[in-house]
Amino acid sequence: MVGIKLEANLHTKRESAHLSVISAELFGLSVAMLPCFFIDLLEKASYLTFLIPILAGIVLSSVIGLMTKMPETIKSIDGLFLLGIVWIVAIIFSAIPFMISGISLADSIFESTSNITTSGATIVNVRNISSGLFMWRSIMEWIGGLAVIMLFTLLLPMFGFGSKELLDSSTSFSSDVSTLTLRKRDIARQFLCIYAFLTASMVLLLSSLDVPLFDSLCESLATISTGGPTSKYSNFSEFPAKIKIICGIFMLLGSINFFLHFRALYYKRSSTYFNNEEFRFVLFWNLTLVVLIYILIHCDHIIGGDFNLDFVDIVVAVISATSTTFFVDFEYWPEIATTILLFAAFLGGSAGSTTGGIKISRIIVILRYIQNGLKSILHPEAVYEVRLNKGSVGNRTINVVAALSVLFLFTTLAGISTLMIFGHDLQSSLLTTIALITTSGSSFSGTLGLPIHSLNWFLKIFLCFIMLLGRLEILSGIILLTPRFWKEFIHSVKRMS
Repeated sequence: MVGIKLEANLHTKRESAHLSVISAELFGLSVAMLPCFFIDLLEKASYLTFLIPILAGIVLSSVIGLMTKMPETIKSIDGLFLLGIVWIVAIIFSAIPFMISGISLADSIFESTSNITTSGATIVNVRNISSGLFMWRSIMEWIGGLAVIMLFTLLLPMFGFGSKELLDSSTSFSSDVSTLTLRKRDIARQFLCIYAFLTASMVLLLSSLDVPLFDSLCESLATISTGGPTSKYSNFSEFPAKIKIICGIFMLLGSINFFLHFRALYYKRSSTYFNNEEFRFVLFWNLTLVVLIYILIHCDHIIGGDFNLDFVDIVVAVISATSTTFFVDFEYWPEIATTILLFAAFLGGSAGSTTGGIKISRIIVILRYIQNGLKSILHPEAVYEVRLNKGSVGNRTINVVAALSVLFLFTTLAGISTLMIFGHDLQSSLLTTIALITTSGSSFSGTLGLPIHSLNWFLKIFLCFIMLLGRLEILSGIILLTPRFWKEFIHSVKRMS
């Protein structure tokens, strides 16, 4: 009897949400590396670059999976820790192919962080790396974009960040914030299908225009995730107008709340887009910027110089900025135009999209809160509420939005100050910090900002931290750094053990 009991205990899996998710994550990333392995194999590049991490990831994932299982419920404190550890594991594991190929540890971590967070800033010469590594950069961005959608639409509302009221979702969630319900899991699968459908559609469209399959895949993976890297062999400015227009359309689709795509595709409600305030504001904002940039560039007496840019280039550049994708090289653009587009990137795109920045829905909430404050001065006895999409935004959400926006600004200032302390000028520090914290890619950082490859290892890791904070919506990232969080997390672990 004792022997049977001991044998049963040996086969009992330990409940651990953290290890179970890490196991699934390692397996998923290992599988995602397979296409890159076969590409390098076909091109007779070093097959060990991906073979080693693939085998290591599958073995480690299997060992962890055999020892642990997912609990039925996840507490908010554990979920927040899981949120941080998942990104860190993804960054470290995804950096292994770069390290095996001979890139330094700091550079590999930066490259991995940049792509997983969909920043797109690169520290390596993409023309000198293997096609497998180049494809891996695009796949990482695609995975990162999908992770961001799940983060904002499904996970942050569970942890009390008030995201639900900003999403305008007709799909009711459980009020229990401690569990990921089956309904939410179903929505997550449908979001994945929509994300994959948009990606496949772009691949087919580009292929129909005689774009090579490899370039079509890389371009599509980077575009729908609003990441940034373009073709390995050609510059985006050299692409034909038709290809630029397709990229612009899918950058815009990637910058739109995926709940709207979900409702339009699954519930056949195409009107859901124009019924959404944030969507209308995004379209109006893009149109306004296109007109403004066009006037500035084509009025020589305003900015001087000869900047006769094509209208399609201006439209795509604006969408590229507001979606924080930044395919376009702004090195030769007039300074006033790049400043406006940098500000657009700082604001970002829609909530529940793959974009970075503060997000337009939050800007709307802040503006209406300020408007109500001004009204209350004239009419102190009146009661005003902030409304978005015909619904009232609760005080808790307003407080979170305000805190997040302030922290976004302070984090940006901290990034700029740190770079300046190390001897870099204000303009380059500003451009680089905003480009990375808003996941806007390398059009500003490196081209107009700092040459990241020449920075010391400490600043490279610091910029990785900036990118990760920006991708974690600042507030959730900052909370993970507070002593109170770790005190409660350790207490939670002890209570469960």
